[in-house]
Amino acid sequence: MVYHHIPQSIECDGALFIAKKIVVSTLQNTPALGRHFKYSCSRDASAEIIKEVDPKKWRIKKTSHLNSGDSLQCEKLYVLVLGISKLKPKLITHSGRHKAEEYNSKSFSYAEITLSFAHIIHALENRKEEAASKNLTK
Repeated sequence: MVYHHIPQSIECDGALFIAKKIVVSTLQNTPALGRHFKYSCSRDASAEIIKEVDPKKWRIKKTSHLNSGDSLQCEKLYVLVLGISKLKPKLITHSGRHKAEEYNSKSFSYAEITLSFAHIIHALENRKEEAASKNLTK
């Protein structure tokens, strides 16, 4: 299933994440994960679960999605990848003539949406306004 809203997240043992701009931070160390890298993905970002967590239990966020094939699509997201070495990017054609970077992690990964697509937010607001106006006219 595809998720688009803040603060949806996924946790997995293998992920594929794609964005037109990906910035890698320095090696970080947190009690919950240990040593990991943070990847800030922007401009049409997506992350998909390739390999589920075993056992199927959350480690960072209780509401994280854990099923294989679950994905996040948004304007911006961040990904935490367990390990001490940076992933190597693969340059792909993402949409039309636009290039994007693709990363494939084979270790524990956590991704969370930080900014949804603006057109989805506006569409939902319009639906709420239409529903409210229908209720007033009845």
